[in-house]
Amino acid sequence: MLERGIKQLTLAGLAMLLAISPAAALTIMIDFNDPAQANTTDVNNSVVSTFDITAYGFSDPADRFNIYNGILTALDYDFHGIPTASQYLFSPIPDGYQLDIDFEIGDVGSTPANGDSEYYFVQLGSFVSSPLAPSNALGLSVNFGAINGNYSFGSTLASIFTNSINLLDITLTEGNLNNTINAINGTLAHEIGHTLSLQHVKVEGAMTPTGLKPIMATGTVASGLQNADRLIDREFATFAALSDSFGNQPSLQQLVNVLGLRPIPEPGTLLLIGPGLILLYHRRPA
Repeated sequence: MLERGIKQLTLAGLAMLLAISPAAALTIMIDFNDPAQANTTDVNNSVVSTFDITAYGFSDPADRFNIYNGILTALDYDFHGIPTASQYLFSPIPDGYQLDIDFEIGDVGSTPANGDSEYYFVQLGSFVSSPLAPSNALGLSVNFGAINGNYSFGSTLASIFTNSINLLDITLTEGNLNNTINAINGTLAHEIGHTLSLQHVKVEGAMTPTGLKPIMATGTVASGLQNADRLIDREFATFAALSDSFGNQPSLQQLVNVLGLRPIPEPGTLLLIGPGLILLYHRRPA
């Protein structure tokens, strides 16, 4: 599989980091379903097939490395690039700390390269079937807060339906890497947020660190996210009203409550940065 090939490319360079200090955080494994990969199924019995990048205007498989790494980098930034207290008055994260979570690319059934024993999967690919979601759904996850012990480690807790996301905007057929990354990662971060107990919020009145639209917003009338907003980076809200019920939820504080914090830098974090840097260098044009 392509994910395994990525790991093999970087194995030698990462061996020393593994020996020094493996990470010890919850890890979310991201399985981009490759052309050679069989269909995969999540705990909701949602089935996905190949993530068809040609529908987005890219050649297959030449651009997969760039797409995969771009999405992984954007996802990591959504959780680890949150401004701290000295940078943003309302941040629940003290200076020198970050959320205690990691992300890797890997096939369902594999184990994290960073050695974590607490890990789950999210699968990305074209919609095949689901007893709980229509064929035009963008994604589906388990119930809010499922990561807190409701499913065994190694379970696939969410699905991202890349063929449905592709239909949101005409620019998602034109080979625009930035738009593709933002559109897919927005849904990916959103569904992971659900597994960490985050609920849907309204765009109107939401407070975010830099003024971007909230990740946990949806395209419903009650929530107010426009399809054009999906082509732009989004972020977790400091404060927002719930769109599916009364009340509000401070998404950032809730993430701190569920995940906890760790000092920056954590040696094991270098393990996650390494593959992206090596692959970017490998793909760099002459």
